[in-house]
Amino acid sequence: MSDTSSRAPSRQVVLDSAFGAFCVLMLLLMFARPGQETIPYHLLFFGLAVVYGFRVWAPTKTIWLLAVISAVAGVAMVLHWQQDSIEAAELIEVILMPALVGAMIFHAHRHAVASRTMHAQARERAEALVHQRELLRDACHAMRTPVTIARGHIELLELELPHDRASKDLHVVRSQIDRMARMMSRLIALTELDRGDALLRRPADVAGLVAEIGLNWTPAASRQWEVVAPYPISALIDQEYFEIVVDSLIENALNYTTTGDAIRVECRQEATSCVIEVADSGPGIPTEDRDQVFDRYWHREAPNGSSGSGLGLAVARSIVMAHGGTVEAASAPEGGAMIRVQIPVATPDPRRDVTIDVRSGASAPMDTGTDAWSSVRHLQP
Repeated sequence: MSDTSSRAPSRQVVLDSAFGAFCVLMLLLMFARPGQETIPYHLLFFGLAVVYGFRVWAPTKTIWLLAVISAVAGVAMVLHWQQDSIEAAELIEVILMPALVGAMIFHAHRHAVASRTMHAQARERAEALVHQRELLRDACHAMRTPVTIARGHIELLELELPHDRASKDLHVVRSQIDRMARMMSRLIALTELDRGDALLRRPADVAGLVAEIGLNWTPAASRQWEVVAPYPISALIDQEYFEIVVDSLIENALNYTTTGDAIRVECRQEATSCVIEVADSGPGIPTEDRDQVFDRYWHREAPNGSSGSGLGLAVARSIVMAHGGTVEAASAPEGGAMIRVQIPVATPDPRRDVTIDVRSGASAPMDTGTDAWSSVRHLQP
């Protein structure tokens, strides 16, 4: 630190000394070469303009320097005019050249002041943004505990109040608390990603993770669920963050479908990429809105008239990009929207595939107690 600060003044001293010697030399040549003084005179002010581009002096020092150079050079020009070495018309340069260089110095000084102001404002905005992110992150962490406690008490009340009306009301309360918890997790993820926190990426079975999350969502609503997951597909992921991605995609599909609509959750390998698709048979996404759906706080109206927080797909995109992947919206074969995620795999080829189909309205209930049904088909190579 001290070495750097000591070298900077020494370079400035060398530059100032060199320019001082140059000025003295040019002024001496002006006195020594009557009739040819215009060459060192123009070189003098040209050198001042060049040096000022590297070394912006304080305004007072600059004014004094310009005044001294102009005065001494003006004396030489007047003496040579009195000796009939130059024409009287050339004396106008005694005024024009200092005025020209003075205007340049004035604007250079204004630019330097504006640049310092801009950098100071940028630092203030950056510090304010850091404080804002830290406040948001701390607030979300602080809210997690009361939300968890509230959810636990609601689960106890559901056991103690089995009648239908109370059970339905408590289910609504629990679903809203779960929604709040997911929102807080996404806000925390956004603040950590914006802050540049490194992901803890480790080899993991993405297909197994997608299948598990997809199956966990099937009791949430009466949909025609289909979960198709090749096994295994290994990739370097931060599992906690990637669970947020899959949850956000499925929740988005759930919000824009109604009872009986189809939702497909699929994970497969294409060449050296792991592809995750969540498709539905809902209203779909208009072509002109497909880029905007990943913007923060952007909403589109759901079939039931509600809208989400505007964070789910935005968080998903940030996390996928942090994994070196891509995410896009497209039309689904089912007739609705499809969100497609693509990340690099850790191994080139899967050893086998497992297809899991989960559909409502089949002939045997799942362990979850809903009307969903499941079957597993192993596809050996």
